[in-house]
Amino acid sequence: MGQGSNRNSFCSCGSGKKYKNCCLNKKNRHIVYHYDFGKEVTAYIDYSPNDGLTFKKDGLSIQPEFASISLTQERDNKDPKQILNIPLSADDRSYNFNLYEAFLQFDCIYIIDTNTLSEPIKGEYISAGCILEYERLFQNIQNKIEPIPGKCYRPRFTHKEKGLGEKILLVNLVANIINERISKNPNVKIGIVTDHGLGDLDMLNSGKIPILSGSTFFYLTISN
Repeated sequence: MGQGSNRNSFCSCGSGKKYKNCCLNKKNRHIVYHYDFGKEVTAYIDYSPNDGLTFKKDGLSIQPEFASISLTQERDNKDPKQILNIPLSADDRSYNFNLYEAFLQFDCIYIIDTNTLSEPIKGEYISAGCILEYERLFQNIQNKIEPIPGKCYRPRFTHKEKGLGEKILLVNLVANIINERISKNPNVKIGIVTDHGLGDLDMLNSGKIPILSGSTFFYLTISN
């Protein structure tokens, strides 16, 4: 999983560690590229080092509506676990994906997570959230990738239905982003990292679920 076979290269999983100290001895992981044409199509697929992956129908090139890359990890006696899903430009078929560059394109990045009590108290569930805010997630210092310290917010809130904690946190975060950032700069590029709603991720990033126009949502969860 390193960049090339160099044990001392940064691990491509995005941890910021060297490959030999990160994924060298972990369970097998698989990178999958997804291309969505919006409908079922029968196409001829070709790949070349210069043009990357190309799709053709009736001799004419066709363009996907949406693309993403996912990383799955094998598990003993279980289905593979998807630990990462990141949108790509629909015309990116080079297979030269770099996780650091994916994050460096944004002006601001939010990483969110919640924990909710398993049982309600007086009819309400209590959730504790964590929001990490970064102006940029990584910076290149003397050819070394370093994280940039950001702000941390820890909201607490209650809700009637179980399983809504992260949805509520996300909606409130979006409202805050609109008020504080997009209202000042409509062209700001924002990335949001969550471990919730994997099934909705492509629809969020394609705009079919219009929660925050112009922003990009990433799915990232912990793996062993």
